[in-house]
Amino acid sequence: MSKLKEKFNADEALKTINYDFLGYAPSEDSLEFFNLMRLVYGQDFLIVTPMWHYFAIDVIFGNVKAEQFPYSKEVQKTINVDPHRIAVVASRGGAKSTLLTAFLPLYLAIKGGMPNGKKIYFVTSVSASAQGGARVISKTLGSMVNESIFCQNYFEEIRTTETEVELIRKGVGSRANRTFLMRNVGWSGGIRGIRDTYGRRPQAFLLDDIIPSSAAAYSETIMDQLKTIVYSDILNALEAGVDNYVISVATPFTESDIVWSMLIGGVYTPMLFPMCEHIDSSTKIGDIKSMWPAMHTPESILKQYQAAVQSGELQSFQQERQLQISSDVERLIPEYMLSWFDSRSLILKNIQNFTIVITTDFTAGNTKKSDFSGIAVWAINANDDKYLIDLFLEQCTIQDQYE
Repeated sequence: MSKLKEKFNADEALKTINYDFLGYAPSEDSLEFFNLMRLVYGQDFLIVTPMWHYFAIDVIFGNVKAEQFPYSKEVQKTINVDPHRIAVVASRGGAKSTLLTAFLPLYLAIKGGMPNGKKIYFVTSVSASAQGGARVISKTLGSMVNESIFCQNYFEEIRTTETEVELIRKGVGSRANRTFLMRNVGWSGGIRGIRDTYGRRPQAFLLDDIIPSSAAAYSETIMDQLKTIVYSDILNALEAGVDNYVISVATPFTESDIVWSMLIGGVYTPMLFPMCEHIDSSTKIGDIKSMWPAMHTPESILKQYQAAVQSGELQSFQQERQLQISSDVERLIPEYMLSWFDSRSLILKNIQNFTIVITTDFTAGNTKKSDFSGIAVWAINANDDKYLIDLFLEQCTIQDQYE
């Protein structure tokens, strides 16, 4: 595993993302990947594959360096490239789940493993629930295989259920070495001790939108459970060794949810793909650069944005499409109204020349899950310039905020 670096700056990545993918070109491995998927479908894709799909697959295959990521050089320096631990956060409508929980497993089943020679026999996908996400994954992959003439001819045996897809390649050698199993579970169903028919542990876990709702994202109890599953249960359930895989794909809800922490934490290789590079009220159609121009045209993106503004749902658009957990557009005090200063010590030395004002916004709840409690100390000079010289902002109980 690569040496850990500082946390990934998601805000800066969103500001500097360049969908021209300068310095990157699809490798032979990723080209073969999508050609195999075309064989599975029996035809070319109806919609041109976006460059970010090739890029994501090449990251998983270990073919991309930090300096090839589509962000600024400052952001690139914080990226820890480890193809065995990957966190993909992408806009709704980007086909991220299809790419990583249908195409990728099917590629592994056909090829028997990764381009680097790592054999993959058993993959487990983890979703928000066994009844919802896990079942959808099984049915999607099962339908692809059962409706594919290529797969019917390529595999000796195909078995699909609501929780599993098992594919056995034709050929010589033991049946066990030609078998690929994809088992799809909900995260609450238990992860540790999972085995395939031959007693093998998973070589890879695929986590697909494991947070079921915004309410769950704000639940400290559920987030603690998911952190235990991601950082303990899954790691202990994997096949022993350093060349196993954990790949997460999701759209986040909050800065404190597990999906976002995996993205920015520095352990997982971060990939962040909003619907377009930038959009605001002054953006023209010609200025919009889409993550997937053939699917989401500039005209359709601008129409979605304008509809969100008019309906009062801009925050939802910024979160689910632009991946901005905290949006500048939604700020009560915009950046242009603020000036930053580094002379706090000078102000404190001359505090007698300032009027000191303390503003408060205390919580009325009595648990640490209540609203934030805030105390701000301001120094105001003769020009009515207001300097914030001290700040307390924490979630705390009523008793804590007065101590």
